[in-house]
Amino acid sequence: MGRQHPDKSLENALHRIVKQRTLAALSMKNVAFVLEHQDDALDDLTEYLHACRMEFDRPPTRSEIIGGDFIEYRFGSWRKALLAIGVKSEWALNAKPRKLEETKLYLDEYAAQKQLHQQEKQQKKEKNKRKDAERRKQAAKAGGSK
Repeated sequence: MGRQHPDKSLENALHRIVKQRTLAALSMKNVAFVLEHQDDALDDLTEYLHACRMEFDRPPTRSEIIGGDFIEYRFGSWRKALLAIGVKSEWALNAKPRKLEETKLYLDEYAAQKQLHQQEKQQKKEKNKRKDAERRKQAAKAGGSK
């Protein structure tokens, strides 16, 4: 079995880094949602879920929104949460969850994290160039004073 092309290997490494950053960012957003809404009444959560429904132009799945797991917990099930916003019972029963990696929420965050990662990488390169220039300057100064 042959070795992987270096460009493909770098691409896979970048994907793993950005994926990890994306999952961490979404996790932090979910924690922030829980902390902000932990004392909300079910009516308040219903309003939020209804707004999500309007945004999607259909009932969202738990993985498509920030706070989905918390809402499921508070209502006792995702089906009950959907029923609270007027989703028909048979639709709520048959709704299939989407893989997180296939949701708009994930894809948008992935794009944002990829851009942030690239900016940080560029800043680090620029910082290293400045350090190298300063070292060369110091070395030239030290060499000229002998």
